[in-house]
Amino acid sequence: MCGASFSKSTVSALCAGLDPRVRAFNERRLTAEYPFVLVDALVLTVREEDCVVSKAALIASAIRADGVREILGIQIGDSESFATWNDFFKWLKGRGLKGVRWVI
Repeated sequence: MCGASFSKSTVSALCAGLDPRVRAFNERRLTAEYPFVLVDALVLTVREEDCVVSKAALIASAIRADGVREILGIQIGDSESFATWNDFFKWLKGRGLKGVRWVI
């Protein structure tokens, strides 16, 4: 990163330090109304148990009723399948997503 190199243990320690913050962000209640929700996914190649596999990083952002933009959440799924997206939307709804008029 920027010409510097990091050991695997340093990267692991940095990531472990971020885990609680990411978890808190992804578990927070969605209390506003979100008329416009935008969703997308990025398919990534990752290592998982000594194998290289594809994973989908699903993200939802939204525009609140007062016009403020907000990232609603990010999840990693096995693919961009109907089931994965269905679970993602159920997760958002379970956190309080409401007032949706358009999903883009």
